[in-house]
Amino acid sequence: MTDKSPFFSIIIPVYNKETSLSNCLSQLEKMTFSCEIIFIDDGSTDNSSKLIQEWLNAHDSLHSLLLTQKNAGPGSARNKGINAANGKYIWFLDVDDFFNISALKHLHDLLEEKNNPDILNFCYKHIKRIPNPHDFDTLQDAVPLKAKEAILFEPINVWSHIFKTSFIKSNNILFPDYYYSEDLVFTVLCYCAADYIYKTDTIVYLYYQNNTSLSKGYLNKHFDDFIKTINLLFEYSKQYPKAEEELLYKIETESNWFLSQCKKDNTFLSIEKQIFSLHEKFNTRKTIYHRLDESISSRYTSSRAWKLVNLLQKLKHK
Repeated sequence: MTDKSPFFSIIIPVYNKETSLSNCLSQLEKMTFSCEIIFIDDGSTDNSSKLIQEWLNAHDSLHSLLLTQKNAGPGSARNKGINAANGKYIWFLDVDDFFNISALKHLHDLLEEKNNPDILNFCYKHIKRIPNPHDFDTLQDAVPLKAKEAILFEPINVWSHIFKTSFIKSNNILFPDYYYSEDLVFTVLCYCAADYIYKTDTIVYLYYQNNTSLSKGYLNKHFDDFIKTINLLFEYSKQYPKAEEELLYKIETESNWFLSQCKKDNTFLSIEKQIFSLHEKFNTRKTIYHRLDESISSRYTSSRAWKLVNLLQKLKHK
């Protein structure tokens, strides 16, 4: 990295997004701050790659490039972007969403003012419509955040964070090469490894929530990925003992959320009421471990839910 390197590397994975690319590209056109834009086409079968290349040719004044690969999932695509990044900080974007590109100058100033922390978190909103300027709040200061607090209370979406490039590369932090929960693994590992984390209440990102986010059969298809995630979080709890309690709690809450979503997915067969809790495992630990609400965790799903419950029971005895 040299003095002429961009401050931000914006990494954007793309897979069959020709219908939503125009929104993302039109937002990027407004960028005036020092950035490089790295698109990674994850084996699209539509015109995504062609549209991006045409846009790059028409905006050659922007520091941007297009990388391609065979379809391997968003985690693998982001890893390719990390390897190519030259900026001091990395920001991951999704093409479907909206973002306040003009806030980059404010984020830059915060990062410099706070002595270049490893991670800067910012706020976001869920929307189901075209945004307006009032969706983006006034600019706010940043405050320090402990890793334990971040693991317990902060979102795990990678696009609501700015990560220092040297921090990610020196710790060899990469996304797992699967399709579901890869951002959870990446963000939690970053929290565990970080020395300095800051948070600002400035709203920078608008997550466009569509009806296909958890489509029929989606959770069923990616159940094995979620099991891998639970196992990785458990390994992190041993690797980072100072955050062990928070990581075990994360296993509990993420598993509860996943099962609650399975309950809504009609590809799963309902079963008799199951109270799913790791509370007994932590009965000598802090009070952050609470038994899950029976009304939420009741009547989950057939073999897949049993498999997850069994895994958690095995972890209980390790």
